[in-house]
Amino acid sequence: MERIFEDHENLVENLLNWTRDSHNKLMFIERIEKYALFKNPQNYLLGRKETSEMADRNKEALLEECFCGGSVSVPEIEGILWLKEDGKKSWKKRYFLLRASGIYYVPKGKAKASRDLVCFLQLDHVNVYYGQDYRSKYKAPSDYCLALKHPQIQKKSQYIKYLCCDDVRTLHQWVNGIRIAKYGKQLYVNYQEAMKRTEAAYDWSSLSTSSIRSGSSSASIPESQSNHSGHSDSGVDTGSSHGRSQSVVSSIFSEAWKRGTQMEESSKMRSESCRGSTHSSHSHRHHSQHSVDHPILTPSPQPQQHPPQPHQTLVESQTPTLPRHQPPSPQQAPQMPPSEPPQSPSQPLPSPQSNNGYSYLPPQPPQQELTPPPPTPPPPPPPPSPLSEEQ
Repeated sequence: MERIFEDHENLVENLLNWTRDSHNKLMFIERIEKYALFKNPQNYLLGRKETSEMADRNKEALLEECFCGGSVSVPEIEGILWLKEDGKKSWKKRYFLLRASGIYYVPKGKAKASRDLVCFLQLDHVNVYYGQDYRSKYKAPSDYCLALKHPQIQKKSQYIKYLCCDDVRTLHQWVNGIRIAKYGKQLYVNYQEAMKRTEAAYDWSSLSTSSIRSGSSSASIPESQSNHSGHSDSGVDTGSSHGRSQSVVSSIFSEAWKRGTQMEESSKMRSESCRGSTHSSHSHRHHSQHSVDHPILTPSPQPQQHPPQPHQTLVESQTPTLPRHQPPSPQQAPQMPPSEPPQSPSQPLPSPQSNNGYSYLPPQPPQQELTPPPPTPPPPPPPPSPLSEEQ
């Protein structure tokens, strides 16, 4: 047996009713009979024995009358069905009636009056299933069988009820009537939501197809409207809705494309500016380092030579930090490249000597620090140095 899951049902809750050793299967199959009730309601809601045609406007009115009122109108289906006897492979005929409270049958020798009806089954806690190959399994009179059971019953049981119909149309009438009596308006809500999802997917597919065929030209939207305009299965004209939805979708795509292009251009400009500033900073640092590493190779003019003053403090190219009251040692040679020493306007420094066009500053012997430079207070006189100044 098999049944169709309704759209509002929780799949996990139904699967929890299966036992671990169960051989049940879950299949995804397209079944047109699931929504046939809403595409041709005149064949299921009016209780007619034969199929008939109806205008789309009348179909909508019939569905509104059945599902959108204060209470759902359960179709009054009745007729002769075959009932399988408990524990046997024999079938007997009974006259069954479908009501909102359940399924009833007429006992032998009784009329179809309400007081004589016997409740066959209530529909609150049972599901309806299509029987599979019951002709060979249970010797059913036909192949159009249905079964009613509680979802937790997973084995053969006397509580499973088997019914057999004479034709496929009667089978679908009973199954859909039981679905209406069990779920009510929720079936119609499920159908409306399914149609909305289908129309949305159809709009996207038609929009992409028309854009590919027409090269995203302006004539693609009217062409798709003319090709896909018509009536849906529920009788509603969908031509204008397709045009509006496609225009809205196309405008959304165009705005998103513009924003993406602007963001891409701004990111490129920022990356180029970052690369330019990085390159200029690297070149500036390289030029500065080159000028510092070779300070003595710069040719300079030969100024006049002035003798050093007797009270001049010896200043190297880079003055190290020395403790106070300690004369500088002549063995402390500079480790860093020489820089331009500060010059005093009143006391000129010894002029560099020229050697083949390059400036050369001869080393001077260390001098004894006589007086500290202003504005610091004068320190106590240091002990006499064993070295003498060179004049």
